[in-house]
Amino acid sequence: AIAIATRRFVYRPDQEIVISASRDGMVKVWDLQAQEELFSVNAWAIVFAISIDPDEDSFTIRTKQQLIKSWSLRTEQPVTSAQKRPRTIASVTVNEGRHLISGSRKTIKIWDLHAAREVCLLQGHSSLVTAVAVSCDRPLLVSGSEDQTVKIWGVA
Repeated sequence: AIAIATRRFVYRPDQEIVISASRDGMVKVWDLQAQEELFSVNAWAIVFAISIDPDEDSFTIRTKQQLIKSWSLRTEQPVTSAQKRPRTIASVTVNEGRHLISGSRKTIKIWDLHAAREVCLLQGHSSLVTAVAVSCDRPLLVSGSEDQTVKIWGVA
């Protein structure tokens, strides 16, 4: 699973965050600009979805077993889960319902929903793409793969 938040955080006003999770249960919080890991936590389960709340300086995960867990981005400690519903699939609709972005085999496809056709194919992963996230305020897409990489894409 992967999520991106480019909105400014309360306690980190100049920082943009990407959060990724792998099958071993490790959840990593990254500084997008520096492309460095800030910290990691162990979810002790496969993570299927991640949701970031910049207003609360927290993130929430949903595990394969349907457990919801949250952590503070400020203290790096667990917090009581809010009533959030993180994304449950690796595809995201963006641009007011005009485009669908889907992760598949080793690629990411961008579909024009109005024209009902593929408009872009992003290649670069060496294994199954399992997660995609799109920035709401910048032309930025982040993907995660079973090849254990996170890739940042500029999209217009």
